[in-house]
Amino acid sequence: MTSGTTHQVRVWQIKQMKGRRRPWGVRWVTDGREHSEWYATKALAESFRMQLVRAQRDGEAFDVGSGLPLSLVRQRGAETFLDLAVAFIDWQWKGAPANTRRAAVTSLSAAVPLFCHHLDGPPEPALLQRLLSTACCRRHVGPSR
Repeated sequence: MTSGTTHQVRVWQIKQMKGRRRPWGVRWVTDGREHSEWYATKALAESFRMQLVRAQRDGEAFDVGSGLPLSLVRQRGAETFLDLAVAFIDWQWKGAPANTRRAAVTSLSAAVPLFCHHLDGPPEPALLQRLLSTACCRRHVGPSR
């Protein structure tokens, strides 16, 4: 889930950590929150770092949650965790036994609230879990009796 945008961005120099499969790291901070991405080659890391610097110089807003400029968020097609959870339920629903579906909804409705901690006024976890377990999967259930 995105947690807003900011223009307060600092991009640090590329860092090398030997012994890693992807040793070249790009590190940056958005609104006090640190982010990093690691690459196999220095050229790939420099290319990504330049994308961040270019977006910063152009005055583009950065997503605080992912740390990426909004153009990169759109380019990568980033979805929220809720979107992924609902897509998983949609995928699993057809052909799955009732207990399997119930367990999936219960598990995901417990996990999704953990990704809502950056909201200004997040709802109570129990209320959010109840909402997720009833409303998000309502389209799969027949009419109420």
